[in-house]
Amino acid sequence: MKQTLRSICCVLTVLSILLCSTFTSLAVNYEFTEDFYCQTPAAIFFSHLTDNYPRNEVGTCGYVALSMLLSFYDSYWNDDFVESNSSFVHDANGFYSYDTNNNKIIMGSSPGVIKDPTYSSLVSTYDELVRLYSDEYFQLMLMELRNSIEYKSGSYEGYVDCSLDYGEAYYLLRAYLYEQNFFNSNQVTVRILVNNGESTQELRSQMIQNIQNGIPTIYYGRNSPAGGQSAVGHVMVAFDYNSDENNVYYHSGWTVDADDFSPIISDETNAFFNLDAILWLEIDDEYLPHSCSDNYSENGGNTHICMCKFAFHPNHSHTILTNYTESSHTNYCKFCDFSLTEQHSTYISNSFSATTHSKKCEDCNYSTTESHSFIYRKISETQHSMTCACGYQSSGVHMVRKGENICILCRALVDNGYVALGIAPAMGDAGILSMNDNTYIDSTGIIILSNEDYELLITGRLTVIDIYKKVGFDYE
Repeated sequence: MKQTLRSICCVLTVLSILLCSTFTSLAVNYEFTEDFYCQTPAAIFFSHLTDNYPRNEVGTCGYVALSMLLSFYDSYWNDDFVESNSSFVHDANGFYSYDTNNNKIIMGSSPGVIKDPTYSSLVSTYDELVRLYSDEYFQLMLMELRNSIEYKSGSYEGYVDCSLDYGEAYYLLRAYLYEQNFFNSNQVTVRILVNNGESTQELRSQMIQNIQNGIPTIYYGRNSPAGGQSAVGHVMVAFDYNSDENNVYYHSGWTVDADDFSPIISDETNAFFNLDAILWLEIDDEYLPHSCSDNYSENGGNTHICMCKFAFHPNHSHTILTNYTESSHTNYCKFCDFSLTEQHSTYISNSFSATTHSKKCEDCNYSTTESHSFIYRKISETQHSMTCACGYQSSGVHMVRKGENICILCRALVDNGYVALGIAPAMGDAGILSMNDNTYIDSTGIIILSNEDYELLITGRLTVIDIYKKVGFDYE
């Protein structure tokens, strides 16, 4: 099965992989008591992941790395990355405190999963440990899931395989994320890049790019490029990068048994320098927006916050919700409590009728219908053009107030017919084409407004279209 999975994954080497920019804009909001080369949540999280990760007792580094990677996303992005319900209680909280004198945060151990016990203290075989305690310890649950996958495929060999190569990890991670019904592939994508024998630098460059974008990356390395029985491999999580020294920092996943031992190593101390593959997750925040996990406890007490509270967003990453009004919408930051209400950024569509057009906000998609707003220009002694910003065009006759000779729309001088005299012919006079409530069209086709209709027009209680319709003029 290992060879089959490895062969399948090698095909993925040629894929052009695009990084999600989920974490690109994030930076540390507070000063910390120590420095990080990449000011990202991943650098903070893994540099303080000192206890809450599985035990690597019998060569289970592949499972340990998957557990640590999922713990990060569980603590920072969504609390469903590490399953925790009535049957599984895998979460382990981290903690922090404030140095109020210097206005700095002191980070304690990062949250993660409960460390499994040494198997020799409980059972005689590791298989028995997995069978009895997979409901309590996350690493053992992943092993049990792999057993079930192999059983269904007919490749189960009757015992727990503690090693997990990159091909097996790729499919196990997909099975855990998708088949356990936590997420779908629109929300989370599992990415893998495999060394085909010539692409070590390509893999390392991709890994560094991931790290600088705040995306922790699982590293599969060996201590010998030749492979074979003499080659020893190890799986770690890369999370920080010193660009001045071109040095990557990893969480080794090794158990911390002494106060002077750190699980954090760098390229300078990494004996597994031959890079076989890298694996990481991409989050599409459109389909899976951040939700707070509150896995950090202040001083180990009852006050819990999410890791996102340690970050700020220079331009805020907004989601525009649909709680809009006719004139505005409200933006909510995906990562903090900041909100901003602003006016719609509208554009007028080319979807129109003779009287109205639709307009839509370019940001929140709020839409409504409104009457045309025309610009009028004289085109003859009796008519003017009518052009709306939406693109609708028509023409209409001049419109003057009774007793005046200036068109109230295009401001052209009008001296035809009865306008100059300022008198209205009697009903039935051959000079009148149409008449309604003392507003009428004279013999030259010019509309004469009554004082009443003029007041209604300029106060917005009548529109130009209403006047045209009132006298029976077909402006379309």
